[in-house]
Amino acid sequence: MSKFQRYLLNKVLWFLLAFCIALVLNFFLPRLVPGNPVDVIVGQMSAGGGVSGEAMQRIYATYIEEFGLDQPIGGSVPDLPRQAGAGRPGHVLCPFRHRECKT
Repeated sequence: MSKFQRYLLNKVLWFLLAFCIALVLNFFLPRLVPGNPVDVIVGQMSAGGGVSGEAMQRIYATYIEEFGLDQPIGGSVPDLPRQAGAGRPGHVLCPFRHRECKT
């Protein structure tokens, strides 16, 4: 193996390691923050007014399901690589990034 091939292999392995660490942090950090992120999102939406209580409950239930907060962590972990492979590693944090989350 030439020096260049070893260099390239080293860079690819470091990239894969950093990518895996980023996925794990992206999954666990929101779950370690105290409180419920859906409460904050729905609270900000309701502060603007114009939405009935029943609609807010449906939005709340939908967000809980979309964020995977209705499942135990053990049920959400196997879904993480599939989401990352589909190009949605941030789904846990913001499932509708292009519409509602201003990131």
